[in-house]
Amino acid sequence: ARRRLPKEYASPTGTVGRRVVGVHTSCGQTIRTGHVVNACGAWAGAVSEMAGAPLPLLAMKHAYVVTEPLEGMHGGLPNVRDHDLSVYLKAQGSAMAIGGYETNPEFWAQPASDFAFGRRQHD
Repeated sequence: ARRRLPKEYASPTGTVGRRVVGVHTSCGQTIRTGHVVNACGAWAGAVSEMAGAPLPLLAMKHAYVVTEPLEGMHGGLPNVRDHDLSVYLKAQGSAMAIGGYETNPEFWAQPASDFAFGRRQHD
């Protein structure tokens, strides 16, 4: 259902037991479906709450860098994570994202609804 829509917001129309049976978009369209994928990242918990199916997830603040486009990079490449060093590498389009996790991370229980990922200027 989501593939057919532009970037509108979609909310559950109802559930049968613990199963979502459709979504209602912000443009007034209702889409009945047997499967709904919650791919909302940091907002996944809040979206799951709408359907009455809370997820025990918390977003974790961390920094990462994205390279300029690199020859040969594409979304079909595997993610790489070194658990001992707490770093990861993954394709982000034709670029590479490189990030790390701290030993004592700061969790973000409820990201602001208007939060947007962006670039920060460093000192």
